[in-house]
Amino acid sequence: MRSMNASALRILFNPARRLPAEAAEVADAAGEAQARPGLDLALADWQSDSFPFGDFDRLAETLAADAPGGAFEIRLSGEPRRLAAAAPQVVTRCQRLAARRNAASASELFERVLAAHRRLHDRIHPPAASVYAHALDTWQWLLRLEPEAGLAPQLAALFHDVDRLAAAAGAPIAPGNANAQRRGVWVTDELLADLDVDLAVRVRVHRLIAGRHPSIAADSLAAEIALLDDADALSFFSFESAACLDDLGAEQTARQVAHALSRLRPASRAWLRGLRLRTAVARLVEQEDARRIKVPGPSSGSRTAAAGTVTAGPVRGTRPSRAAAIARSRMAVGMAGAAGIAPTRTGALLARAAALGALAAPSTRPRRAAPGTRPLPGAVAAPRSSGTLERDLAKA
Repeated sequence: MRSMNASALRILFNPARRLPAEAAEVADAAGEAQARPGLDLALADWQSDSFPFGDFDRLAETLAADAPGGAFEIRLSGEPRRLAAAAPQVVTRCQRLAARRNAASASELFERVLAAHRRLHDRIHPPAASVYAHALDTWQWLLRLEPEAGLAPQLAALFHDVDRLAAAAGAPIAPGNANAQRRGVWVTDELLADLDVDLAVRVRVHRLIAGRHPSIAADSLAAEIALLDDADALSFFSFESAACLDDLGAEQTARQVAHALSRLRPASRAWLRGLRLRTAVARLVEQEDARRIKVPGPSSGSRTAAAGTVTAGPVRGTRPSRAAAIARSRMAVGMAGAAGIAPTRTGALLARAAALGALAAPSTRPRRAAPGTRPLPGAVAAPRSSGTLERDLAKA
């Protein structure tokens, strides 16, 4: 964003261009002023602590939906020396509507994914609309942090919060619900499978979403998981923190701030300085930073969550249920259509889900069985690594 001396800027959102948002002086583009739909925004209003972000978001979304090609503008007016700093904040707030792409997402397949992702959220319900907007914003943050991000991280950013949607009404569910998290991962995979997304990409998406936990350096996905965590946390601060403060109060927001800060890598934390935050949220960030400096954790370099918060992702070492263990052993037989199990479409889908789940599961050291315990009937030993399973999937 270049510095301007004018008292008004036109912030142009162009979804069809590689640079999705840019600024121009009002006087430089007078000929286009009447051709592009837009809204007027006073700098004093934007910087007010009582600014209605929700109303602004809905108005901007309506503009983008009604504008030809989704192109619209926001005319920001105010003190010239302060406009240059405020314009990027406005761009960030509306970046989900500009939808920047890169080579991995500039395809017809990705367009179909976006359409299916949109249909998945019943946006008539405000909570579902909020989850949808956050998903798009996280995707855009991921591309700002890593412009050359591949297809799998971008898909993971879009679908990382599907578990927050209730199956029927579209209302959010309690965070940390393990069953909902697993359901969200499988809903994502089935949707991507129906869109003919490559199996290898789906496996990577599955692992990125299900494996969002403190990663060790040897984890081949650690960098992409950290990137997804950074994008999700920055989206919380730039897009969700004001609503969190209004809806949940200062105490719950403080816990969310602590959790989000714990997930940000040092390089990504630098983005916080340029965000439009409510004064109370900015103060919570300062307080949490001061607390961390005063009382460092046992492993100050780790990216663990603050006390009292719930982190997403599977718990290492958890034991599958008896039904799941028996089902997996029978699915292996059912894939070949043996033992009286017909290779139906439903059986194939379940077998694929079992195989994908085994591949997506983080490698853990097997627990030693307690004395006197017996294996479950029909249970099979888990593969030592994902290499064999990958080869089996490649042959399927």
